[in-house]
Amino acid sequence: MFSNKYIKIRDLSIFNYLFSLSFLYILPIILANRYYIDDMGRVLHGYTHWKRDGRPLADIVMQALNFGKPILDLSPIIQILSVFTLSVSLTLYAKRYFKNGSVFSISMGLFLFVGNPFFIQNLSFKYDSLTMSLSLCALIFCFSFDLLTLYTWFMVSFLIVVSLSLYQASIGLFFILSVIELIQKKINDREFNTVAFSCLFFRFVQFVTGYMFYYFVVLRSCNLSDYGGQHSQVIPFDRNGIHILIKNIESYFFVFKNSFIGFPTIFILFYAFVIFLFIVKYAKFENFYLSTCVVLSPLLCFLFSFIHLSILRDPIFLERVFLSFCGFMLFIYFCVYNLFKKYSAYILFPLVSFCFFLSYSYGNTSAAQNRIDTLIASSISYDQAHYNGTFKTLSIVGVMPQAKQRELIVERLPIMKGLVPIYINNSLYWGGELLNSFLVVGEPVNADQNDFDFMIKNKPFLSSRDYDLYANKDKMIINFKNKAPD
Repeated sequence: MFSNKYIKIRDLSIFNYLFSLSFLYILPIILANRYYIDDMGRVLHGYTHWKRDGRPLADIVMQALNFGKPILDLSPIIQILSVFTLSVSLTLYAKRYFKNGSVFSISMGLFLFVGNPFFIQNLSFKYDSLTMSLSLCALIFCFSFDLLTLYTWFMVSFLIVVSLSLYQASIGLFFILSVIELIQKKINDREFNTVAFSCLFFRFVQFVTGYMFYYFVVLRSCNLSDYGGQHSQVIPFDRNGIHILIKNIESYFFVFKNSFIGFPTIFILFYAFVIFLFIVKYAKFENFYLSTCVVLSPLLCFLFSFIHLSILRDPIFLERVFLSFCGFMLFIYFCVYNLFKKYSAYILFPLVSFCFFLSYSYGNTSAAQNRIDTLIASSISYDQAHYNGTFKTLSIVGVMPQAKQRELIVERLPIMKGLVPIYINNSLYWGGELLNSFLVVGEPVNADQNDFDFMIKNKPFLSSRDYDLYANKDKMIINFKNKAPD
């Protein structure tokens, strides 16, 4: 089935190093112990609801791990399983694409896949991190098979369906790994033109087969929610569609630009130079197709990390949808590996170190913000419990205080603004769920004009340093002193 049938001691060593690095990487996330966005709804109500977003296998996986419904908080085992499964799949991938070099340098290179800065958000989910990771694993397994067999054709298409049914945003990884596969065949095979076109053809057909089955069978069997339906519509194939596509691409470029502010410029220039050296070495200009493929490979790998999101009418611009950027991180290692071989570890060490810097600074900031969440929610719960009245609904105006550590890290690394969210934030739904988890009574609803009018004409029943509480019949209005948007 796989290119090498037997697991060897070398493979086990690569896995052990890779899993150890990955576990150390997620350790601060585990220790922060903060329920992350959707986690708060699931820890309170035990629902799955991924099928309503076109992800039916995510429901099945989590229900199986929980021996039924409602699902419970199994952290940190879910996050540990996430990096465990990724370590297994990447080790099998290395058997085919990274056969030479030291065990530790290969492990460091493969770790860059997990060290994708955006992937920190995915790994922060106590409930959903495993299903997102398994979606990536399914795509990695697609490239562990020999290409030209009927069995492979079926299995790869099946794995694409599996990946999409777990988390659709990861599908860009398939195209990035296809680019890496193509360049690898160029390095190993002199008959590049024939091999390249056959490889591209088979990968394209496998993808189309899998995607069509997912779209016409799996997706249509899901009763999509308004959210799922809204974010799965593809742009129209007309002039307006082209305008939306260009606008989406510009928006994603803006996200990348803002996210990398604060990253050491010397790092970016150094690894860009490594990619340039890779192009110079392998772009043999006597062969047009060969040189074009190699020259465009960095750009293609980068574009495939988000271009599949750009064709959506209403895409999501949150960090968690950039799973496919894991493939670009792997491409960086692919360039380093083919240039430096046994010296790869020395070239990779600065980038791996920076990945750990991001993870540990993020984990400590998340823990600090979690303490502020607890302080504010506990205070509101106490104040409400001592009010002589009952509430059925609650609305939020303004933004809760943020930890001083968060202020500092966002100033230094703007990517952390999205990675460390402020939940109680202008009627953000998850803020209401956070308050409910601290026994604050009232269904969260959006603040409306009546709330603002009421606050102008009436006095709060409680006023504190951070917020005022108003009682408008059976509705509690939480008015934070901080009105600045997060």
